[in-house]
Amino acid sequence: MASKLKLLQSKASQASSFLSKHGTTYYKQVMEQNKQYIQEPATVEKCNELSKQLFYTRLARFPSNSGLRVAFVPLYVK
Repeated sequence: MASKLKLLQSKASQASSFLSKHGTTYYKQVMEQNKQYIQEPATVEKCNELSKQLFYTRLARFPSNSGLRVAFVPLYVK
């Protein structure tokens, strides 16, 4: 059991060392790949619009014949 713990600690140390060396490169690569999904500049209006879209997307997952009625009350920051 002690040998497995030592092995696990060693693996964790290796992973930590790898991330400290290559973490920023990976982060920059992922940000570059996902650049199309990032809204610049972030504005209150854009946040409200995306929030509404997300709400209606989630609402659309409910079957229409379930009898579930949801009232939408927008909470906008102005």
